[in-house]
Amino acid sequence: MQKLFTALLCLCYCYGMAQHAKIFNITSTDNDAIENITMPDMIESSFELVDRLIFVQAEIGKKTKDFIFDTGAPVLIINSSDIETDYNSNAVKAIGVSGAIDANSIFVDAFNWKGLQQEHFFTYAIDISHLERLTERRIGGLIGFNAFKDYELMIDYDNSKVKIYKEGVTDYHKGISPKDSISFFLYDHFPVIEVELDGKKYNFGIDSGAEFNLINYDLKTVLEHLLPDDVEEIELYGADKSVQNVLSANIARTDVAGDIYEHMEYVFTDISHLNDERHILDGLLGYPFLSSKLFSINVRKGLIYIWD
Repeated sequence: MQKLFTALLCLCYCYGMAQHAKIFNITSTDNDAIENITMPDMIESSFELVDRLIFVQAEIGKKTKDFIFDTGAPVLIINSSDIETDYNSNAVKAIGVSGAIDANSIFVDAFNWKGLQQEHFFTYAIDISHLERLTERRIGGLIGFNAFKDYELMIDYDNSKVKIYKEGVTDYHKGISPKDSISFFLYDHFPVIEVELDGKKYNFGIDSGAEFNLINYDLKTVLEHLLPDDVEEIELYGADKSVQNVLSANIARTDVAGDIYEHMEYVFTDISHLNDERHILDGLLGYPFLSSKLFSINVRKGLIYIWD
């Protein structure tokens, strides 16, 4: 049986990780990370794709470590199993797919990722040692949404590059024009776009930490006629290290802004913890969508650009 983790993280927003999974929601943000970030006009970072997760190298303190670049994480998250430190007493709870996990407030002296620097700030530490075992590598933590929220983000899977840049400092939008664009709105830190399945419209968040696309399990009955006969059962690993079985299948047609994406992989799981009373999210689009074309995300303009 295949194993799944979903890397999308939330502090009063949410968190998860794909094909070995851990989805959770932090229920208190009394110690949200202090905004003390220095950012150059552009950064470019090579990455290694491991189980469809984007691994980049960054410095924390004076040590270089591997971090997962995860747009589903709201801020920088530190792997508590990778450090020795005294935690702030103000802990918060993360609600997982099948239980709760502690997230502790932690003070960081210095963080540097290709010139993106943050000094003397509080953020959160969470034990993700089980992800280290599943990916067979040490993980320093997660780099999240606040790294690119004021810039444009491009994830180039073909060339294994992450680029974050201010408008006007690259050839994009100057010498090179996008082929198309998709409008989105922000739900907490998730860019949310309209997705059409079988003629019905749904709201899907964008998450680079999801190895598969995710659909709320409540929609399985509605979409069951779209599923092939060979629906696969997958093990989903929760943030509390528990395991549950979920269904995985390819859906023949997904319509996004008039473009058809064929045979994308979806996993049906409960994502109700990502929603408030408005029930905004019906699912998440991860690696199968983001790797299908060259996209960039401009948070300030609320647009996802398509470059090829």
